[in-house]
Amino acid sequence: MNRPDSFRGSGFVKDNLQWMIASLALAFGLWIIAVLQTDPVQEREFLLQQPVEYQYDADMLITTEETGNPNVTIRAPRSVLDSLRSEQISVFVDLHGRVSGDYEIDLQARLDEGIRGEVVRIDPPEVDVVIEQVASRRIPIRISITQEPPSGYSYPPPTCTLSEVTARGPAASLDGLTAVARLNLTEERNPVTISTNLLSIDSEGSFVSGVVLEPHQVDCDVEISQREGVTELSVVPEVQGFPPAGYIYEGYEFEPRTVIVTGSTTTIRELNGVVSTEAIDLTGATSNFERTVSVELPEGVRLLPVTQTINVSITIGTVPGSRQYEGVTVEVEALNPGLEVELLPNIVTVLVVGPQPILEQLNRNNLRVVVNLKDFVPGTYQVTATASIIVEDLRANTTVTVQPSDITATISEITDAEINEGIPSTRDESTDSTAETSPATPIPDTLTEVPIEVPAETPVETPLEEPTQESTGESDENPVESFLDLSTETP
Repeated sequence: MNRPDSFRGSGFVKDNLQWMIASLALAFGLWIIAVLQTDPVQEREFLLQQPVEYQYDADMLITTEETGNPNVTIRAPRSVLDSLRSEQISVFVDLHGRVSGDYEIDLQARLDEGIRGEVVRIDPPEVDVVIEQVASRRIPIRISITQEPPSGYSYPPPTCTLSEVTARGPAASLDGLTAVARLNLTEERNPVTISTNLLSIDSEGSFVSGVVLEPHQVDCDVEISQREGVTELSVVPEVQGFPPAGYIYEGYEFEPRTVIVTGSTTTIRELNGVVSTEAIDLTGATSNFERTVSVELPEGVRLLPVTQTINVSITIGTVPGSRQYEGVTVEVEALNPGLEVELLPNIVTVLVVGPQPILEQLNRNNLRVVVNLKDFVPGTYQVTATASIIVEDLRANTTVTVQPSDITATISEITDAEINEGIPSTRDESTDSTAETSPATPIPDTLTEVPIEVPAETPVETPLEEPTQESTGESDENPVESFLDLSTETP
């Protein structure tokens, strides 16, 4: 009797189960190897940009902690590391359950949820931390005036909306602590309400960190008023004279801008709210300067305080002008060896705008116009010419422009003929056996007869030598000298 097909199939599986499991394991292993080859697991170090997170109980407070961001090494597939950012790595210190004291705590790190990988190491691996039990205490508010109002103004003791606040921090830090409200009244001349932040200050006047004040801000009222018998007057510096030619007076700044006076009410009223200083002379001034001057007051009026002076800063400028220089030669800069260039145009016009005193010292020799041809190869180019003042002392506040600034530069290689042109030959003719004889100097058509006196008793006859057949037809003698010798023959 034949078995059904289902029995035969189950028997096949049973008989070959080990081979099937081995095949699956082999396939899985090959898949793992392929994945590791295409996306291998690597380690990479990341420098954290965010600070270390300290986790502690609500009734504790960290008073000392190390600063700096650690390095974290992550092991993960290369594709994960390539997309991983330092912001996705968190480093923290777990201080839960700790009591007051000094600790050396191991740092811990984790990756954001959903990122495959593991933390291998943290550098540095631990931090030193000091934690203390938080205490709470009510401390008084004290007002401190950092700057008084102008002379001639007074005020009663300021008052604030609160007299004390709650301070939270380490118990040892709260001993002798006060909350200080600092008020600056320099510009105040009328009743004013000032909102200011409170500072935790110890008994020695030093700021104490790690303490939280609640609330941290307070409003204080100051009833400022002018004192009886005093008047505040505006100051106007007195300036006289003029700077030399080419310079201009541009104004002044001064402090203080007002003064307090007392004395005759009628005389003070006649001043019309303004008082002048002693005169400041501008004659010969060519630069900014400062003067400390006194205030000029009429008789019966005095300053408060009597030693009050005015500091005045005078600003001296220069008269602007311009000067144009035509026909300035354009120079070539940084042209490679073996090249030559033709510039069109090769002369330009230079315009200098600046202070008149500088322009008066400037001349054509102080200007330079160049085109930079560094790394240019043979060809035709449109380049920009730049102009400058070569004397450093004459550059201040000047603007130099070139017209036209666009220059056509045609660059070419220097040929051998151009290199040798104009250089005399250095060959030694006396040692050249193949050198040809120099052609005879031609006899001029007209000669000037030079008489030569010869004694009568000694006639001189200069025979002419006929050229032989072996002669080359070229005489070694100078024809002019031969002719002169003929002319001296005695009949």
